[in-house]
Amino acid sequence: MKEKKKGGCLVTAIKVFVVLMIIGFIASIFGGNGKNEESETTSGNSQNEETQEKGVTGIEVQKENKYGDIEDFSYELSGDSIVLSSYNGKDETIEIRPTYTIDETEYKTDISDFSVGIGSHRVKALILCEGIEEVETSIFNSSDVKEIFFPKSMKNVYDYTLSYLHPEDGETIKIYYAGTQEEWAEIFTEYKRTKVEDAEFGEEMGQAMADKINEMIGSEYDSSLFEYFFSASPDDLKK
Repeated sequence: MKEKKKGGCLVTAIKVFVVLMIIGFIASIFGGNGKNEESETTSGNSQNEETQEKGVTGIEVQKENKYGDIEDFSYELSGDSIVLSSYNGKDETIEIRPTYTIDETEYKTDISDFSVGIGSHRVKALILCEGIEEVETSIFNSSDVKEIFFPKSMKNVYDYTLSYLHPEDGETIKIYYAGTQEEWAEIFTEYKRTKVEDAEFGEEMGQAMADKINEMIGSEYDSSLFEYFFSASPDDLKK
């Protein structure tokens, strides 16, 4: 009887051993997968952290194109034109567009009477957008403008017009032009003033007298005071 009992215990021990082996085998399989998943997760987190540490550079804010809204100008509507006379806003950089839309009606810009120096001395940079063809000769009279962008559409710029610009000591007035230097040479011309005695009474007489006074106080173009940038864009002034 004792022998049989011993034999039964031995068989039972073998069964328990086999069961433990199976459980251990299964546990090792699932345990290994768990470790692999944990390892992969840890590796993935490490890569994400590395990416986050490096980050992304060079993302610029999308600035609103507000360089002198029409509400900041003094103007009159005349037929299909909007006649600008002065700028009364607070921006140091302003742009003048070839057309403006008011109450869903588009008007062509007329700046034949516009002066940057009237109304505000805050303006340091003027951008004339593509489509503008000419400016008033004395547009910069009494202004503090130091930078100007001229579009390729300009038909003429007088040296006399630029003579109203005066840089700070040791600095230069910066002129940006959308065209080439050769194209600038074609539109940059010498101003021929009308003598007072030869001028007709009215607007021409007033211009002749103003020209004579400016000539007397020594207002003339000095090329050494200007620095030119060709094949430029308005963005060069908006930095």
